[in-house]
Amino acid sequence: IMNTKDKGVVLMSVLLIVLLLSSIAVMIGNNYFISLKRASYLEFQSNSINLFRGMEFLGKKKIMQEIRFSQVISSNNSMFVNNIFLEDESGYIFSEIFDASTCFNINSLVTKNDGIFTPNLNQIKAFKKIMYLKDVSEVDTNQMIDQIIDWIDADRRPRNFGLEDYFYTGPSNPNQQYADNRMFYSLNELKNIPSFRGESWAHLSKYLCAFPINNFAININTLTKTDGLLFSSLFSELSLDDADYILSNYPESGFKDLNELYLNFQDITFGELSGNIAFTSNIFHLKTRSKVEDFEASSSSLIYFKNNNNGYILSRNYNGV
Repeated sequence: IMNTKDKGVVLMSVLLIVLLLSSIAVMIGNNYFISLKRASYLEFQSNSINLFRGMEFLGKKKIMQEIRFSQVISSNNSMFVNNIFLEDESGYIFSEIFDASTCFNINSLVTKNDGIFTPNLNQIKAFKKIMYLKDVSEVDTNQMIDQIIDWIDADRRPRNFGLEDYFYTGPSNPNQQYADNRMFYSLNELKNIPSFRGESWAHLSKYLCAFPINNFAININTLTKTDGLLFSSLFSELSLDDADYILSNYPESGFKDLNELYLNFQDITFGELSGNIAFTSNIFHLKTRSKVEDFEASSSSLIYFKNNNNGYILSRNYNGV
């Protein structure tokens, strides 16, 4: 016969065993749930990449339909207004198209002839005016221009304010590197150049972009009211106040050529054309976002159309959210 004390010990032992088994079951369940969640997320990411590629195809097709037969691409164009949207019971995916030619392309400071990069004097004038309007000194501006060109060109001769490999590989430079002798593929690469480090970067980067193409031009039909500085830089005598006024009164349908622009603003002095301008576009951002149940992901693609032929992707960026 088991006495009361022995019964209590047995009961406590059984309860401890049940508690231990329950803890093990919970741990196994949590690990299984985490593994299942991870597998679901990996499947979502893989499917999203395929969906993003499909949206790129639809985006290129939509853009091509617009630019092939349009002399003017303005901010009210249907491809900017009507998003590409697909949805089912489990989630959705949608894409937006933006004109990417509303910035100053730093690679346009050079032109490429027979494989050789040489300074583009017209674009240099526009860049200098941007810097002037941002209160950057002439010395600092010349350093920026020469250091950019020396970074791109293939020769080993430094320009007056430029830098070649001997500087970037010297003991005073903490990041040992060589000038790449190619166009910039990312705006962040400008941080390799001393004249763009520190405050200069935050002060100027929002006006600049880095697209490795030669025939880049700013589409003035898609500039907004906040782009007065960029618009002013395209004309030698156009003041910032007049540029802001023009963009505040710019027609949604845009202009098809400079004559129309001049006729609509006859009281404004433009001066000579300083930079490359256009009234249509050949480079676009496609920004896509997808959501399936609790998972989200996004992508950004830069699509370039050369001579209005089928577009190709200059860059892609995928970000899980």
